[in-house]
Amino acid sequence: MAFIVSLIATANILRILSTFFLVHAVPIGLGLGNSLSSRDDSYLDITQYLAAHNTIRAVHDAPLLIWSDDLAIGAQAWANACNFKHSDGVLSELPYGENMAAATGDFGINAAVESFMSDEDSYDPSSPTFSDFTQIVWKNTTTVGCAYNTQCGNIFPSSSSMATLHVCLYNPPGNVVGEADENVQV
Repeated sequence: MAFIVSLIATANILRILSTFFLVHAVPIGLGLGNSLSSRDDSYLDITQYLAAHNTIRAVHDAPLLIWSDDLAIGAQAWANACNFKHSDGVLSELPYGENMAAATGDFGINAAVESFMSDEDSYDPSSPTFSDFTQIVWKNTTTVGCAYNTQCGNIFPSSSSMATLHVCLYNPPGNVVGEADENVQV
């Protein structure tokens, strides 16, 4: 029994390590100027978004996500507008899933992706409901593109601080009615 547990743990570690190598296999010049051009560390941002998502997905036996510049461009447009509400599909003619999070203070990429996971403990496979968590671990989703804006002054009107808004778009979209059993593993 301990041997099987050890094999499972080793398999999960290998999946996480493969995430590292997959993330670092993204060509440096691949459209980075289009999606996160306002920051010199856009490659680092992409690496962080992918690693955060893929580490979570490995725990839930979901395949690794691949970065999409097209989705990142849409996410950046939405983040630049400081819209802290769902886009209702206006960012692309293709359907996509969407997660977003905002906060004041230090609210980096890892904190944003962790906030998407806040509904994980309340997920009940016998009565599935959809959330940011289910979108992240949705097995049929293959690509992600994310962006953020640190200068959103209109998100929390009662605060004098600027908010950071993170937006992630996913394709194919998750949270499809009737497909949770085969796409969400807890």
